[in-house]
Amino acid sequence: MRKIGEELVSGLSDIVNGSISSREIVETPGRAYVASFRSHMYTEEKEILPMAAKLLRDRDWSEIKAAIQHIDDPIFGKAAEKRYAAIHKQIARQAQAAKSATR
Repeated sequence: MRKIGEELVSGLSDIVNGSISSREIVETPGRAYVASFRSHMYTEEKEILPMAAKLLRDRDWSEIKAAIQHIDDPIFGKAAEKRYAAIHKQIARQAQAAKSATR
């Protein structure tokens, strides 16, 4: 899954940096990443989390929470906000350029 994610990020980064790429450069790794991520979530929900619920006690959950509290969320955290802001700016620039071209 990591390799697929890196391919997707690379394709998106190229676009954000102004590279002209085919749709396939982002779509193929994007679809593979989503499929892999869904499989991963299914395994977590059906196997790992039910086992954790049986085996872990309140003290265990408190220790886990304390250990991960400082970790920035890769999807919704501060670093992701910066990446999405860059993508938003690129889309806005392209939309403005397209709008100007039709005038």
